[in-house]
Amino acid sequence: MTLEFLREVQARLIARDRFNLRDMRVRSGPQLIYEFQQTLGKWRELIAHRNAQGSATASFAVKVLTGQMRTCGKVVGSLKRFAFLGSACYFLFMHGSSGAVRKTEIESRLQRGVPVNATALAKEFLVSEDAIRRDLRALAAEGKCKRVYGGGLPISPDGVPLEHRLLNDSKEKRALALAALPLVSEASTVFLDSGSTNLALAREMPPDRSLTIATNSISIASALLERKNFKVIVLGGEIERETGAAIGLSAFREAERLNFDLCFLGACAVSVSLGIGAFQMADAEFKRTLIARSDRTAALVTMDKVETRAPFQVAALAVLNHVVLEAGTSEEIVSTFSNAGPKVIIGKP
Repeated sequence: MTLEFLREVQARLIARDRFNLRDMRVRSGPQLIYEFQQTLGKWRELIAHRNAQGSATASFAVKVLTGQMRTCGKVVGSLKRFAFLGSACYFLFMHGSSGAVRKTEIESRLQRGVPVNATALAKEFLVSEDAIRRDLRALAAEGKCKRVYGGGLPISPDGVPLEHRLLNDSKEKRALALAALPLVSEASTVFLDSGSTNLALAREMPPDRSLTIATNSISIASALLERKNFKVIVLGGEIERETGAAIGLSAFREAERLNFDLCFLGACAVSVSLGIGAFQMADAEFKRTLIARSDRTAALVTMDKVETRAPFQVAALAVLNHVVLEAGTSEEIVSTFSNAGPKVIIGKP
């Protein structure tokens, strides 16, 4: 049965003209055993996934993995066939006609915050770039990645429409807002950039203070109007539907004519290595203008934005004077953020 399985795999590989058997490298016995032990778990997961979908190939491979593989692993010489069989199993599961396992693997990487490149994935999975692009288009349609030229990026929460974000993590966002309030005590003119976390901050602004607060967000302006002692300035222009805010040329020019004691920047993604990110070029440019017009800049960052990336860089993390993180953020993240420049404030649980 093992020989028949190998012949089937060989025929499929050669027919696809995607795999040259002469390129198969065989390692020494001890190294082969170690590598097999490291990858066996992953193969079993892939097999189980395919088997759950009723795949006859997966069912057959389970028998091979639990039977023939164990038999042919008795001697070092047979381990060479063993390694090839394992590679063949991996190939079959990754390149089944549905491509479901391949798509699941790509999704898993994106969920871990890893950007993916279509060319590299095509080489890894031995399929065409068109097949990878179809996978990425499907994942983007499901809201699980953001399509960019040449591949896909993990979705940071601000890539999701505002009305969805307003329903998520309200307790955590309020905790961040309360932790940020002491920063307002020394300011008289404040800018609140668009975003659901800054909307939570607007709702917690001290009612006994006389403040001038500017914003480009309709939702934030509406929340601020409930406070009688606030002077509210709304930057105008066309409203971008996903963010519910103005980020175009008109808003940009109006921001250039204002000065702020403190700006709460809306951060779509925050990373120590990549800095602050935005999903739109115009928004990134608008945020850079806010930073330039502000004496101090702060950002409230929910856990799911930490160490994610967005297509357009706004600035390095060091431009922030303060960053407010959720309670429970790992000490490693707190330390790396602090070392990057801003003073870290932790919200209460």
